[in-house]
Amino acid sequence: MDDTKSYTDGYLACSAFCNEDRIDDMHTEMLHTLQVKIKAYMAELHLNQQAIELQFKSPRSLRNWK
Repeated sequence: MDDTKSYTDGYLACSAFCNEDRIDDMHTEMLHTLQVKIKAYMAELHLNQQAIELQFKSPRSLRNWK
């Protein structure tokens, strides 16, 4: 179930093989895994956004940082 893929247009997909009587459990686990990945992506995007905003606020200090 750890095979999570990200596709263009914002789609995330996760696949799993399980016994038929565990389909509901696996569905729940897959949704949880995808939610965790989305939260991680959102946190990374937020950090990137903060870095871009910081660069616009003080571009001179960032040029000297390189």
